[in-house]
Amino acid sequence: MLDNDKAILHFWFSELFFPLFKKLRKILCVSKIYKMIHLLNIASNGCIFFTIVMFATGIPQCLQMIKTKSTKNITFLPYLMTNINNVSWIVYGQMTENFTIIFVNAVKSILQTIYMSIFIYFSTTKNKEIQQTSLSAITAVVVWFISTQMVNDAEFSTYIVGIISCGITMLMFSSPLAEINTVFKGIQAG
Repeated sequence: MLDNDKAILHFWFSELFFPLFKKLRKILCVSKIYKMIHLLNIASNGCIFFTIVMFATGIPQCLQMIKTKSTKNITFLPYLMTNINNVSWIVYGQMTENFTIIFVNAVKSILQTIYMSIFIYFSTTKNKEIQQTSLSAITAVVVWFISTQMVNDAEFSTYIVGIISCGITMLMFSSPLAEINTVFKGIQAG
């Protein structure tokens, strides 16, 4: 091969082909990233939808309370714990500036507040439920104040609120166990 041919070949590969190849590779990678982001958004919206639907499962119990005008065989604790859980995750969402966490838990908190209101309205022991709700609200405000206002490190404060929220989530999922007591009372009475 002549030196002139080598120079032309070198020009084509080094000056035209490789830069074009690098740009094409970059475009393809960006395209893949956009596709992945699009799929992630679809999955995220699906999760939001199904999470809200999951917490709408209290509607049949509320309809039963309205129909029978009674809270018999329904316990208040799961509603209360779920609402506390939602509020704690709203606080965490605000601290991390995560709109999805805030939105989903705000919708769930509204649903739980409606369920709690219906329960209290038809309950024969209104004072007990109101006291539980008030004590929980006071406790939540104190914990929020200590963990967000008295801790100077914002990252550590977010970590504390996240851990507390995880603990409350575990308590929320164990709160239906309180219904076992109601079932046992029903069996003993029957």
